[in-house]
Amino acid sequence: MRLLYLTLFVVYLQSAFGATHNLTLRFQPNTLQLVDSNTLPIVSIADTNTVHPFLGKFSLNDSLVLKVINADTLSHNFTIENYVNSSLISSYDSSYFYLKLNKEGTFIIFDEGVFPNNQYSSISGLLAVEQTNIKTYFWNVREFQSKWHQDTFTGAMNPLLYYPDYFTVNNLSNPNVDSHADSRVAGSVGDTIHLVIANTGLSIHSIHFHGYHLKTLNSSKHPETIGRSKDTFPLYPMEVLKLELIPDKPGVYPVHDHNLIGVTGGMFYPNGMFTTLRIVP
Repeated sequence: MRLLYLTLFVVYLQSAFGATHNLTLRFQPNTLQLVDSNTLPIVSIADTNTVHPFLGKFSLNDSLVLKVINADTLSHNFTIENYVNSSLISSYDSSYFYLKLNKEGTFIIFDEGVFPNNQYSSISGLLAVEQTNIKTYFWNVREFQSKWHQDTFTGAMNPLLYYPDYFTVNNLSNPNVDSHADSRVAGSVGDTIHLVIANTGLSIHSIHFHGYHLKTLNSSKHPETIGRSKDTFPLYPMEVLKLELIPDKPGVYPVHDHNLIGVTGGMFYPNGMFTTLRIVP
């Protein structure tokens, strides 16, 4: 009986106070290879030298000791929505943050503030704080205008009109996104699957699902949509949606941006924001 009480007490402590984690992120100049083998200069915000958007997953009430290193020649404003207000980190300097992860949800990690081009050229990440064991996929969607993007690094004036020509999910475009196991949603009939979609670009995207209706569990910008079940979800810049899928039939069904240009890459269809759901019996 004492052992049972001790076990329950430990479980309570873990739930109430959580674990403590150490994490180092860095602003790092990098190169993004696009679907047609063209490249763009970027600044990644990640824990490794990678061009994939960072995703940090932690439990509710965990603590995070976070070191952020700026390995770039420019200053950056480090921000985590709802956790870290814009904090200026000078070139080749670093800052420490202690976070008590007591807000549940998925929050965008990005460069904000007095350098607007930095936010566009940086690859924003996600901080997920969950208290569920439900299988969850994360999509960080954004678009790029290659001319505008190049200009941010050369110091040239950005064009007045924004015409993006590459569209990505987790920095991948079709067909690469559909073969990426962490991005392609897979499950069985009757499973409960959560999908978190964050729009870290500048355009509105309309994510359309074939085969199923999904329910909105949370929206960072439009809470009035919570509880609605449908197959198409407008996603505004810097908005995070959490959706629930419970498949009622097997099959392979497309998911794509309902704006046709969003399904292209370098003006070629369907090399853009397109992937599939794969559901088995």
